[in-house]
Parts: sequence; structure tokens; C-alpha cells
Amino acid sequence: MSKLSLLLCGLCLALFCHGQSGLNITGASSFSIKANTTVIIDGLTLTPSALYTISSTNNLKRTATLSHPSITPSINRSFQWNTTLTAFTGNIGFYYNEAELNGLAEPDLTLNVHDGSQWQAYTVGVIRNTTTNLVTTPVTNIFLNEISLAAEVHPLPLKWGHVTATREKETARINWETYNEFEVSFFTIERSIDGLHWYTIENQIPAINKPGLHPYYFYDNTISNSKTFYRIKQVDNNLQYSYSPVVQVAAVPYQIAISIFPNPATQQVFIQSKDKLIKTIHVYSANGQLLLTTNVLSITQHTLPLEAFSKGAYTIQVTYTDNTTSSVSFLKN
Repeated sequence: MSKLSLLLCGLCLALFCHGQSGLNITGASSFSIKANTTVIIDGLTLTPSALYTISSTNNLKRTATLSHPSITPSINRSFQWNTTLTAFTGNIGFYYNEAELNGLAEPDLTLNVHDGSQWQAYTVGVIRNTTTNLVTTPVTNIFLNEISLAAEVHPLPLKWGHVTATREKETARINWETYNEFEVSFFTIERSIDGLHWYTIENQIPAINKPGLHPYYFYDNTISNSKTFYRIKQVDNNLQYSYSPVVQVAAVPYQIAISIFPNPATQQVFIQSKDKLIKTIHVYSANGQLLLTTNVLSITQHTLPLEAFSKGAYTIQVTYTDNTTSSVSFLKN
């Protein structure tokens, strides 16, 4: 295993990489920081109280926006690890530019850390140097996923529990759990066929808004045979929001009786049945609304024009002459 270790106490090492990434650890490599050694990575400083190792594969990048939405106003700088680090004890320093303050007062800046599940503010022992634009905070046994500076602490709207999605015959069941909901208004279910483009399929699911564990579920009755992604959006009373982890259901193995191409498409898609005659073609929007029904004359292929369809995700469901059905999703660019 390849390992970079900092062996001199008090050494201050600055690391820089091309692009937005401040530190990339790949392959069989790891990165170790000796106790009481300060490492500066693109404006973030880590000074562990004991030997601290960051294993691959992982990278740190600096962005102007949060990847985990928060109801607490933050500056326009965030440090994000793509994989949550092991528990860290020591000092975390955070450099900032005054142009990034986002209207916040420098004497009020507080370290906020997302541990992969929720945000937490750290207010004890903070040292704020408004001359060098550095906030230094001692922390104990915390997990690092995303780091920013904010001005004040607000109660967390909820903590996400388990989120799952399973295929049940012609439907998909989405289950999610929350803990200790606070001023949450409702939940929204979003679906995607590529993990990038998301569409609402159910809105305004009321929140329970009480302490403790709360299970929820929803059935998607318009799922296709293709691999499908889901996520839950929680919306607060003040319309702030956050997302659950993304879950997915696999494609139906060896049972997708139709294929479509090209996908994504622009002007038209070709629908091809592998071994059955098509009787009817239905087209649904991403939120499950029936948009088009076409009766065909017992054919195995059909060309569907897309001029009347806007950009987005759609599901094609075909009914065969033996009254069985099959479906597949596509994107229109």
C-alpha cells in the first residue's frame, strides 16, 4: 500500500491539485497526518491530536455552494469529501475570503460540519481571526463529510433513517424513515431513469412532525422495466428543503420484451418488440400522466414521432395481442 505520512511535528504543508479538487487519494494509497501536525488543503486546515489516516478512494473539493442543503445561512465556500471520513479529533481551521461572506458577520462565523447524515454547529473554543480570515475550532470524535461556516444554529428539520426501493410485480415500493421531525411541511417523491434528471411523481405527502421514528411508504404504479432511481425531498414550513439518499430498483432481468432507440432521442423513437405482436402503445410522463394512446395493427415495430413532446423523461408501455404488457423509459433531449 502506498502511504504519504507527515512525520515532523509542527510541519505546515499546503497541498494543491488541478481543477477544483484539493486532495485526491486513489488506488491503494492513503494519506496520514501525524499528531499535532497541521496540513492546509486549499484553505482547510486539519491538525489531528493523534495519527489520522484518510484512505482511498476519496477526494476533497472546494465549492461555492453546499451539497447538503441547510436552513442555516452559510458563506459561499464549502469543503466536500466524496466519502465520509473516519472520526476526527483535533483542530479544524477554515480560511475564507471576505467576498464569500454572503452577508454574514465575521465575528459570528461558526464551523458547521455535515457528518453524512446531518449538519452540526461547533461553538466551543472557537478562535476567529478577522485579520487573516481564519476560523479555528477544536472538535472531538466527529465524522467529516462537508464543512462550511455559518452564523447561527437552527434546529435540524429531521434526521434521515433507512431509505429503500423494491420492485413488487408491476409497481415499486419506496420506504423511508425519519427521526425527530421539526417544522417539516411535506415530502415529495422524485424519480429518475439516469440518476441525473429528476421528476416529481408524488407531491404534498404530509409530515408527521413529532419526535421519534416515523416510517413512510409510497407505491409507484407507473414504473417501467428499466432500472429506476428514487429520492425523497423534505420541505420545511419555510420552504427550505433537503434530500434523502438516492436508492434504485434494478431492471427486470431477461424480461424486457421491447427495446427503443435512440435513447436519449430528439425527433423520434423506434419501438421494437422482440417476440410478440404489439396491439396498443401508451406514453406516460415522468409523473405518471397518460399522454398518448396509439392503437396499431398487430405489428412488431413502430416509429413514434416526438415533435409534440417537450424535453424530459417518458415511459412507453405496450400491450400485446395476448393482453400482456411491457414498458421501458427514455429521455427526450
